[in-house]
Order: sequence, then C-alpha cells, then structure tokens
Amino acid sequence: EQSEKEKRRAEAERKAKIEEEVEKVKRRRDEREKEQAWMEEEKARMARESEEAQHCEWESKADEFHLEQARLRAKIRTTEGRAKPIDIFAKNLMDDDGDVELAEPYTLFRNLTLAALEELQQDVEQHRSLDHKNAEFWEAMAHVCEDEIHSAKVRSERERAGDVDATAAIEEEIAGTFVDKSWSELKEQEEEVKNGVRDNMLDPEFGQQVLAQLKTALAKAKLKDIHAGILRTKLARLEGDLAQAAMAYDPSAAKEEAQVEGGG
Repeated sequence: EQSEKEKRRAEAERKAKIEEEVEKVKRRRDEREKEQAWMEEEKARMARESEEAQHCEWESKADEFHLEQARLRAKIRTTEGRAKPIDIFAKNLMDDDGDVELAEPYTLFRNLTLAALEELQQDVEQHRSLDHKNAEFWEAMAHVCEDEIHSAKVRSERERAGDVDATAAIEEEIAGTFVDKSWSELKEQEEEVKNGVRDNMLDPEFGQQVLAQLKTALAKAKLKDIHAGILRTKLARLEGDLAQAAMAYDPSAAKEEAQVEGGG
C-alpha cells in the first residue's frame, strides 16, 4: 500500500497536470479569440478599403463625366461663335483633331475686364478640380489668373484715386528681368533671391515683391512649356496622318479616275 505521503504527492501531481491542461486550454482559447479578432479586424479593413476604392472610382468616373460635359459645352459655344475664354484655354488640352490655339495661354488674359477675369477664375477652378490629367496646366493657370485679378484691382484703385504709384514702375522693371527666361532659369533666379533675402543681401520687402512676381513668371513659363509640348504632339500627329495618307494614295487609280472623268 502507498504511504500517505506518496498519495499526497500523487494527488498533487494529478492536480498540477489538470491545472497545466486547463492553462493550455485557456491559452488556446485566448489565441483563437485573438486570431478571430484579428480576422474580424482584417475583414473590416478590407471592406473599408474596398468601399474607399469603389468611392474613389465613382468619384473619378463622376469627374470624367463632368469634364466631358464641360468640354462638350465648350465645343458647342465655340461652334456657335460665343466661345468663353476658358474654351480657348481648354481647346488644346482636348485629345482630338480639332482646331489648335497657337497663342500661348497666358497671353489670352490681355484685355479681359475684372468681371471676365473673375468668371474665368471660377471656370479654371472647375477644370482644375476635374481635369487631373492636366493638373499642372490648371495649377499654373489658376496662379496667373489670380495674379491678373489682383493687378486689375490695383489698377482700378489707382485710376479711381488718380494716383501714379511708383510701385507700378518698380513692378514693371522687375518683370523686365524675367523676359525670355526659361522655367529653369527663373527657378535659379528664385533661389538667388531667396538666398539674398536670407543672407540680408536684399531688402526683405523688395525681395518678397520680386519673389511674388517670380512665382507668376514661373507659372507663365510652365504654361509656355506645356503649350509648346502640346503643339509638338499635335504637329507630330498631323504629320503622321499625312504620311499615312500619302502611303495609302494610289497614283495609278487616281490617273485612271481622271481619265474616266475626262472621257465622260
């Protein structure tokens, strides 16, 4: 027979094993619960991402639809001889074989009234929010438009006051330093001015005035580059079409047709 001591030890071992098994069961249950929670979280995350993707896709399609509608309205207005300034700006961005506007975009701001500029600004912002493919173009256009509106307001105030502001002459002189410079050259000039202001080599107020005008000059240079690229693309397409037409042209068939017409 087992002694009392051995019985107690055996009982203790049995209890320890039971407790160990219970702990194992608890750990497995906790792991399953954690795994289940993780899976639920992943499912929820994937559902959110799917919903967001669908929403983004819907927004993208909605933007495309509204942009196409805006372009259609522009074509109708142009055909009917009542084109708005925005129609002229947007014409070259349309991926078709329609007419090409040769004038650089920013030159078309000239002679627009303040009211026309403010209306144009709204149209530019609309295209900016819809035409993501040409975001760089509309970003630059928005800046130039804002600058033109500011200039128009300043001119109007000066005219009402009957003042001849010396600032206008300074601005004109500053603008003269940007003439015929490329975007990269203007960017270098911008860095020089920033360094001059930072190192106290330039009067801060004058430096900020130059930087403000430089920003507009950079926007115009960007528009000029984009415009040149568009014209090159459209010219290459036209040359390609002409080359295909020339290859497809059959001189013998044309000669035979001419003889038939002459004989008739």
